[in-house]
Amino acid sequence: EEPLRADAAVRALHLARRHDWHFQVYEDEVLLCERDRPEVHSYTSVAGVGFTVVPDLEPLLTRGTPKAVCVIEDPAGVRTCMEAMRGTLAGLARVTQSREQYVEIVSPRASKAAACEVVCERHGITLRDAVAIGDAPNDIELLDAAGFAVVADSGRHPDVLAHADVACAPPTQGGVADALEALGLS
Repeated sequence: EEPLRADAAVRALHLARRHDWHFQVYEDEVLLCERDRPEVHSYTSVAGVGFTVVPDLEPLLTRGTPKAVCVIEDPAGVRTCMEAMRGTLAGLARVTQSREQYVEIVSPRASKAAACEVVCERHGITLRDAVAIGDAPNDIELLDAAGFAVVADSGRHPDVLAHADVACAPPTQGGVADALEALGLS
């Protein structure tokens, strides 16, 4: 996994502090943040991970991190965060959205498409020979690169549907299993 450069992570942290956005990072599979806020509990309940509060993330960021995440409950706040992070980190980081309230900041070279391409090569196929299933803006590059794209549509991100060959119900309603079965991959 390509780490987020330290200078980009520190810039993102400073911006998040200025706007009072919840900011968290991973270090050695441990989720770290500076304050125990409702946003971190929202994130950890979905991700199924614990978290550790540290007094200052900045010294830890000098070693790099796989990704940083701002968790913002307000949709307008998410849009503001995305725009501000993209402006501040242009060329230094990829800023994308996974869930409605998660703004993810990763290396500009880190992507699901690149990772899946490596897996495909190990199995002697190309990504154009593969099926991709996604449901959020951070899946768009992968959906576009795959030979066949399935969007598990919950209505959260209608713009993602434009990148699908077919849509299915969200995973909570068995959509992914249905899609795999329809493709003969179950």
